[in-house]
Amino acid sequence: MAFSGRSSLKRKTPHKEDCQCGCCRNKQGDPSPHKSYCPCAICRNKRGEIHGRNSPFYGQHHSIKSRKKNSTSHKQLWRNSKFVEKQRQIRGVSPNKSEALLLSVLNRLAPGQWKFVGDFQLNVNGKFPDFVHISKPLLIELFGEHWHTPDEVEPRIQLFKKSGYQTLILWDYELPHVEEKVISFQKKHNEFLITSQQATNY
Repeated sequence: MAFSGRSSLKRKTPHKEDCQCGCCRNKQGDPSPHKSYCPCAICRNKRGEIHGRNSPFYGQHHSIKSRKKNSTSHKQLWRNSKFVEKQRQIRGVSPNKSEALLLSVLNRLAPGQWKFVGDFQLNVNGKFPDFVHISKPLLIELFGEHWHTPDEVEPRIQLFKKSGYQTLILWDYELPHVEEKVISFQKKHNEFLITSQQATNY
């Protein structure tokens, strides 16, 4: 069964103006903890009353039209600077172990030339690369096998290319041996940039 938009199913225990559930009492300034019988959605979910097989949406799926609509709206959100800044504050993103390791390699190969921007500092066509060169249009993305597939590599490179960036995609399992790839990437595009600049001067 497919559905799209907001559910027409009514909440089993709708909140009222004088609702005494833990959530509403906290909103009203009462710090009292939730009771074991609290009917708010948070407590009902913790008690297993509205998730899994007990969820009114169990076994249902979004229609293709609904999925496309959600995808489009989600992409538009990430192009909104206020939304991105809010996400930065909420998530408190910082380099994970793999990113920190790669950053140390980059600093060893080219001290001070690469900057970590995986905390939503740089928005390129709705995507947020992990590293950017401080003075050249070069990007490095670190993909984790758990989150990405090989099919994403070329589309990501082409997406960033539209904004004038050359991109190197690295995988987390390559980290012990990424030096050669990074050196080759920098050398290749340094020569390309120099050639392009010379052509522009003429």
